[in-house]
Amino acid sequence: DSAEPRKEIPLFGMGAILGPVFGPSLGGWLTDTMSWRWIFLINLPIGAFALFFFVMFLDKRRNEKASAFDATGFILLSVFILSSQLMLDRGQQLDWFDSTEILIEATIAGLFGFLALVHMFTVPNPFIKLAIFADRNFVIGLMVTIAHGMLIFAVLALMAPMMQHLMGYSVMETGNIAAPRGMGTFFAMFAAGALVNRIDARYLIMFGLALASFTLWLMAHFSLEMDSWPMIWTGFLQGFGGGLVFVPSTTLMMATIPPQLRNETSALISL
Repeated sequence: DSAEPRKEIPLFGMGAILGPVFGPSLGGWLTDTMSWRWIFLINLPIGAFALFFFVMFLDKRRNEKASAFDATGFILLSVFILSSQLMLDRGQQLDWFDSTEILIEATIAGLFGFLALVHMFTVPNPFIKLAIFADRNFVIGLMVTIAHGMLIFAVLALMAPMMQHLMGYSVMETGNIAAPRGMGTFFAMFAAGALVNRIDARYLIMFGLALASFTLWLMAHFSLEMDSWPMIWTGFLQGFGGGLVFVPSTTLMMATIPPQLRNETSALISL
């Protein structure tokens, strides 16, 4: 049933986007009033709350036809992602490959990435099912999502240090300026959810990408002497464009995926 994911994706997206909406302001307040460690510790009570409701309300029936969990594939992929992220996060601080730590992390990432690929192609039921990649909609949608994500998240990674270290904003002020981006995405989820069944999803994606491109062009003209307003409204528009890309692209990716592969598909999209 290709219509089924269309009802679920906007609702899932609205829930998932609550973090980017409230996260910057909440993170700034926690850092200013308590400690930066609390931006991680705050996840413990929220996780416990979510786990409680999972245990209370999740269907207890087990699907006997479900394939066994591929622990080896999961571990290989996890180590690859962890090593890659450590290398990318700390490389700038440690002068990249002049650092022994970065060399070790790069070596581990390369080794475990290679082993994860070999494992995926050689076991009957790998952690990431190869059948997913036989779907053209999914592959094209994933490429669009990766390209869009690389551009937008690279900007996000640069904006906060620019505001704090070069423009003199406090952590709380930086969070408040970043919050409208999440609000734009939140509103776009509503709009895309209402329009995805009435307008060709490809047009929504094209408009969202065009809007993101326009905001990136505007941001190329930012100055350290400007006030916060340009960052607020370009962030809102960029978030709105991102929401218009996320819902229809995810809808198209999930529309032709067999139901038994949707768990792996949604996990890969999130990754």
